[in-house]
Amino acid sequence: MVGRVIDKHYGLNLQNPMEIQHFWKISSKIPCIGFSHDDSPNLKRPGEIQIDKSKYSGKKILFLVRDPRDVLVSYYFDATHRMKVFDGTISEFLVQDVGSIDSIIAFYNAWAHNRDRVKAFQILSYEHMHQAPKSALRTALDFLGIQGVPEMILDEATSFGSFENLRKIEMADAFGHERMRPTDQSNPDSFKVRRGKIGGYVDYFDRDEIAYLDEKIANSLDPYFEIYHRKA
Repeated sequence: MVGRVIDKHYGLNLQNPMEIQHFWKISSKIPCIGFSHDDSPNLKRPGEIQIDKSKYSGKKILFLVRDPRDVLVSYYFDATHRMKVFDGTISEFLVQDVGSIDSIIAFYNAWAHNRDRVKAFQILSYEHMHQAPKSALRTALDFLGIQGVPEMILDEATSFGSFENLRKIEMADAFGHERMRPTDQSNPDSFKVRRGKIGGYVDYFDRDEIAYLDEKIANSLDPYFEIYHRKA
């Protein structure tokens, strides 16, 4: 949505608004915005997660988060259907080390511990973007220093970034980019825009597995992310 706002607000007329890290080269009016998955925790064991974030000192960090349980499900389908680095059930994925719930928690904790060591830090949750997309978009734009965007552009970008529209874009390969292209058109689980469901992890794990995840989060996830600590 941010890329779409920049595209429309500054009249760039881009086919693919995802490449936000290059927009500043087009116009000096556009802030220099980087994009990173930072450390790729989906490919690491918990002990391999980088604790030192000093390379980001002096920078503003807009940190996108999601319920770690839903992230784990997303990691599983990415590992099995897109990257093809895991061949097993989701229950087997749950108890292996690489891209595990422990890796996700370690990554979140690393940023919780480093959030005061950067120029500015703003958390933005997937759940907020899903439930109140325009409000979430405003939060992102304000933090990034993109001001004076007309309501019409905000509304259009919100509609453009909806799950339904992004799914259509991916099916049509409209961006012409592998990040937004299914590996198998006939398999819904191979899509990048797969389900877009908050709390969808309950559809994949049984009661004991959910209890295992809940306990991991309750005992290990930094209180900064207390929104993901399930209440009894």
